[in-house]
Amino acid sequence: MSLRRKSVLSIGISVVLLLVGLLLFSRLFLLGSFLELEAGIVREHTWRVINEYESENNHFHTLAIGWAHWDDTFNFARGQYADYVARNLDDYYLLNEHLDVIALLDAEGHILYATTFENTRGEFLAPSAEVTALLTPDSALLQAVTYPDGLVGLVMLEQGPLMVAAVPILRSDGRGAAAGTLVFGRWLDAAERQLLAQRTRFDLELQAFDSAALPADFATVQGAVLQETIVTRVLNEQMVAGYTLLRDISGAPAYVLRVCLPRAIYAQGERVLFYFVLFMIGAFALLALIAWGILERGILARVARLDSELRRIRQSGDFALRVSAAGQDELSSLALSTNAMLESLANSHQIVQQALDVREQTLRSISHDARTPLSVITMYAEMLQREMHGSVNPKQSEVLTNIRASAFQLLGFINNLLDDAQLSAGKLTLIKSEFMLADLLSDVRLVTQPLADKKGLTLTFDCEADLPPILYGDVTRLTQIVTNLVTNAIKYTESGYVRVRSTRSDPQQWTIFVEDSGIGIDDTAQRLVFEAFWQSSGKPGKVSGVGLGLSIVKQLTEIMGGTVRLQSTPGKGSVFSVCLPLESAPVSAAVAS
Repeated sequence: MSLRRKSVLSIGISVVLLLVGLLLFSRLFLLGSFLELEAGIVREHTWRVINEYESENNHFHTLAIGWAHWDDTFNFARGQYADYVARNLDDYYLLNEHLDVIALLDAEGHILYATTFENTRGEFLAPSAEVTALLTPDSALLQAVTYPDGLVGLVMLEQGPLMVAAVPILRSDGRGAAAGTLVFGRWLDAAERQLLAQRTRFDLELQAFDSAALPADFATVQGAVLQETIVTRVLNEQMVAGYTLLRDISGAPAYVLRVCLPRAIYAQGERVLFYFVLFMIGAFALLALIAWGILERGILARVARLDSELRRIRQSGDFALRVSAAGQDELSSLALSTNAMLESLANSHQIVQQALDVREQTLRSISHDARTPLSVITMYAEMLQREMHGSVNPKQSEVLTNIRASAFQLLGFINNLLDDAQLSAGKLTLIKSEFMLADLLSDVRLVTQPLADKKGLTLTFDCEADLPPILYGDVTRLTQIVTNLVTNAIKYTESGYVRVRSTRSDPQQWTIFVEDSGIGIDDTAQRLVFEAFWQSSGKPGKVSGVGLGLSIVKQLTEIMGGTVRLQSTPGKGSVFSVCLPLESAPVSAAVAS
């Protein structure tokens, strides 16, 4: 390896290592800082939702206190205001205040009035047995009511979470013994959660703490919310969430509330990191160019010039010539020493000639001795690559499989270009023979399965029983047709499946279908898809290839006397069908087989 190549390699490796280290450092610390900032913002916004929830509870509690500490309510509880319900508790008011449950009980805990709002029927009805059980004197709710302000909190019922406010009924001045208890209830249903989400402008989700069917992200934080007030988790690349625990009136875990936020901070961090790394790549590239320029001009060019001058002197045999000795560094000293040596050689030509003869003989021997082992090494390397000395281990097989997938794509591009040239010139000749369709499909699977696995696609092959077990045709070109169609389907399918199915269309023809769940092809593109060097622009990102695969499929199919058709719906996938004639093998070929 030349000195220049060694220098370029050394500078390149140094720059790459520095960039890799910088990237790891940046992701670890810079992006980590953005993640911490993101988590802090999630906690801050989750606190906002908690405060809004508590504020709503306080408002609900205040509403209940206002009704409970009122002389009219007190008199009704004492049996002195018979028209109280008709005059005050009309449906319009209850709906306006979002009251789903209202109950008035006397001092002994007997229900004086109770009603619940039925969402499905849109009217107030008698309370259910579950709500009625909540209003019995020995219920946990009424036992927990304190004097004079009562309580507010969640109650877990079969119908769902119920926010209740239970307040002792007192006179308007708040003094004296309680005449009973007033209970307001509000279902914490989807509509109520939607109102809370609208007020906070966040995406909210509520799940029962002890539910047997908790979503995966809720299940992962189920234990953490018992220890921490707010727990943050990353949902995916676009969303992050904060979780907090809502307890019932007894303090037991009731519901887990999730607040979802877009990952704007993290996305900003990714952009900052991208531009930072891009800037550093440019800076390191510029630094490498400057270092290379200094190294080239100050050392390598002078060494090359010294080598060239010494080679010229050696080739000419004129020891009166001298090398350049400009400068005051080690190379200049080397040049001066070389000139002194040349001067000594000029005075002792015979000795120098003998030394040159010995040197030439030595170099010839070294060259001969080195060439043979290098040739042997090259030969053995090629033999190992062809597995002529045994099979490879599983790890090597995995590596070779990945190499095969990439090499197959590149080889496919080259073969397509060569085949297109042959087809255009009319020089492509079909070589027909008997073959088994199952073997053909197996060969296609062998080269396309790594591509499907790389994208996580399901690749299936199905050969229906109505086809003859042995067919006749150009198996190489048929393999190329199916491979091009399957590769094209994999290329334009991001998730789902690619299916290959072969069937007998009629007694004279057989058909291969290649179906995918990809992006589909619109009507305009379907008219151009078989044109050479044309590619669909519907797939996001960069699409590899030169746009010859489907063109060659069409030309090969027509040469074989068949037809190719396309059925596609944008967003739902495509189905390519290649219909070919069933051919019989010549008698001589059948006898030979």
